[in-house]
Amino acid sequence: MSNHSLYMFFKIIEEEGDALNELTTKEKIRRAAVTLFAERGYHGTATSEIARLAGVAEGTIFKYYPKKKDLLKQVAIETVEVFGDREAIQGIETILHNSRENSAEEFLTAIVNDRMQLVKDNRAILKTFLTEMQYHEEVRESFKEIFQKNILITGDKIVESIREKIDVEDFSNADLIRELIGMIIGIFIHINFLDKGTEEPETIIKNSIRIYIQGIRRRQHGED
Repeated sequence: MSNHSLYMFFKIIEEEGDALNELTTKEKIRRAAVTLFAERGYHGTATSEIARLAGVAEGTIFKYYPKKKDLLKQVAIETVEVFGDREAIQGIETILHNSRENSAEEFLTAIVNDRMQLVKDNRAILKTFLTEMQYHEEVRESFKEIFQKNILITGDKIVESIREKIDVEDFSNADLIRELIGMIIGIFIHINFLDKGTEEPETIIKNSIRIYIQGIRRRQHGED
């Protein structure tokens, strides 16, 4: 077992705000699985490795999760809960309420920062979910549930707020949501994997939002 695996295991525990000795055995197993699935993938992780990282006997895993795939299903369920639950949606609702008088740039900056923090706080489980979605139908179905319950409904509210702040070209809400998601993903990748500190995150966010707004704003007569 690598030192990195141990570091990520305890980091997940720290980020979720619990002490190791307060966790149930089932929870230790789940978090160990999330750590290793994110690092090595589902097929690259043996249940013996999960047991070692969780500090339990391998047979104990099967007491709670009869098959290794049951652990993957739990990751999918948890991702739906994290990105589709009331707390995640409440963050957007709060921004919508508090940004009624703000400009489109200020509003979108608040949205981007909120979503970036949500992804950062749940990076390991999200990485596992997005990777394994390519190979497992049940994980793809969980993604559809997230998309329908959270992204589309919440995205419509965000887009309608943007329309109130600027005159938008004849794009559908689906178009605007898709491009907004792409922008947020691009910002996250740039800041966390590509930039490496050569440009301030605030500048990356600001410039990305300016490009997004310029791209959707209705052109006035005489403008190119």
